[in-house]
Amino acid sequence: MGEEKSENEKIDAMIFPEPGEANGLNPGDAQAYLSRGLANAEKGFLEQAISDYTRAIQLNPSYSIAYFYRGNAYFEMGLFSQAIADYSKAIELAPNIYFFYLNRAIAYGQKALYDKAIDDYNKAIELNPKCSKAYLYRGELYEERGLHNQALNDYCRAIETEPDNAEAYFRRGLIYHRQGQYRQAIADYRKSIDIDSAYIYAYYNLGVCYEATDQWQEAIEAYNEFIKRAPEEEGEWIARAKDRIREIERIRLEEYWDEEEEEEW
Repeated sequence: MGEEKSENEKIDAMIFPEPGEANGLNPGDAQAYLSRGLANAEKGFLEQAISDYTRAIQLNPSYSIAYFYRGNAYFEMGLFSQAIADYSKAIELAPNIYFFYLNRAIAYGQKALYDKAIDDYNKAIELNPKCSKAYLYRGELYEERGLHNQALNDYCRAIETEPDNAEAYFRRGLIYHRQGQYRQAIADYRKSIDIDSAYIYAYYNLGVCYEATDQWQEAIEAYNEFIKRAPEEEGEWIARAKDRIREIERIRLEEYWDEEEEEEW
């Protein structure tokens, strides 16, 4: 007997069958086509995945999850209208699945259909009050519309339901920052970094907030951390951070000489 194939080899054999092979699929098995579609999507073969999901739907026209995953594939291809159509069909077939509404809301957002997006986020939250992403993304839409109090409430709810949600802390920090509540903003920016240090702009914003509260050394450290972590394509922001450090050093030097003059007097 030959060696047993690994799981990856089995998947590859399904996706790339040898000529003349039966492809390992029962031609009437919708679930098998769905599974192969998922494997194709994971590998980035979205057109093949869509073909498999479509075959699953042809075999089982009431297969709501196949519509959902085909919608996801369309979304990843930037075909948002097709994605919305598939999410809508999934919802028609299974109206109590919260993540069907969540993904359709995101697709609506990509089409700038914000009222419809908010309606779907509302429904997702109604079906699953612990859906942190629904609060977060609805908050972002509120924020874009200038509804900062509603956005703030949603970010707070996102954090309540998912305490390690770095993006929710960062977004809430932005609102506190804009409102001039610098100490709250600093706490949220620091928390977002503690959870995920990839939030490089939290370092820059920390520098701004530290400056606003006359915490000069902390501001310099935050700007330097941003400079160290920011990719080269963020050259404009890196230059701004360097300018802020030079300005802080100038201010500190002036303060030093002012203190020296006062002591002489």
